[in-house]
Amino acid sequence: MSRPSKSLIERSTLAAWLTHRESVIVAAHLTGHVTLRVVELPMLAETLTAGRAHAVLVSAARLDADTIERLVRLRRIMPRVPLLVLVTQEAAGMAWRLPVMGRLRPDAVADVTIESGWRTLYEALDHLPSPLVQRAINAVSEALGGEGTEGWFRFMKTVFQCEYGTVTEMAQACGVPLRRFDDRFRAARLPEPKRYLEIGTLARVAYLSELTSWGIVAIAHAVNASSPQALHSRIQRLTGMSPLRWRREHGATWVLDEMCRRYVRPYHAVLQTFDPYARRWQSRRVPLARESILWGQCNDHVSGSAVGP
Repeated sequence: MSRPSKSLIERSTLAAWLTHRESVIVAAHLTGHVTLRVVELPMLAETLTAGRAHAVLVSAARLDADTIERLVRLRRIMPRVPLLVLVTQEAAGMAWRLPVMGRLRPDAVADVTIESGWRTLYEALDHLPSPLVQRAINAVSEALGGEGTEGWFRFMKTVFQCEYGTVTEMAQACGVPLRRFDDRFRAARLPEPKRYLEIGTLARVAYLSELTSWGIVAIAHAVNASSPQALHSRIQRLTGMSPLRWRREHGATWVLDEMCRRYVRPYHAVLQTFDPYARRWQSRRVPLARESILWGQCNDHVSGSAVGP
């Protein structure tokens, strides 16, 4: 059996608040690019919080003073959920709404009444984070009460994209010397960067196991592990159980919950201002939270008792 393409597996779901005619047109254009979930405005927040969509597409034709205010409130609650605005012929004569949309701070405005409009929309979709990355960003943002620097969320995005197999590769790609990268986490009394990288690997392994029938070889390639054997050993070391059993019993949601419990909430105060990429950063000393290296003893979690210290 051929391995499914990563782009198909990683396809995002858009919560779309559009007119009926726009829904038909957009569905025809975006087939194969994203999954479209058409909802009414009152259901947008519930659809996003339930993880049934990872970005929002709204119609300029449906905007008025009241709906714009409601969307602004939604943006305040979920500031890191991508918001795209679609302008079609149905919005003709409503130019007054476009300046007002500035309050929404949309990530992109695609005016498909002009030739470049669909290209703008396609490019915006290409830059959407994968569903797993968006879930992780949302979980961390919620754990920090909506606080946190752009640099911290950039780091989190890199971690869960699993583009790099080691912290050294990650630091080099970001143009930050490895020693300075490690020193910043140490000065802030945060867990080492490699702990977060391990979490990202576990989350993506769990995520791919949920969505595919891939074996350890295909998954190792997808998470940029040096070899299937190295990934097998890493999962065994981190979880205390075989990769097959761990993948069968635990999903990505469990990993994200554990990540927030172990490595985000205990460091809430420092993570509000911590930026691992900033040229200069002054640490605010906080008590060092205890952490456990192992992500094992999963049966304790399942039975209801806490995992770790």
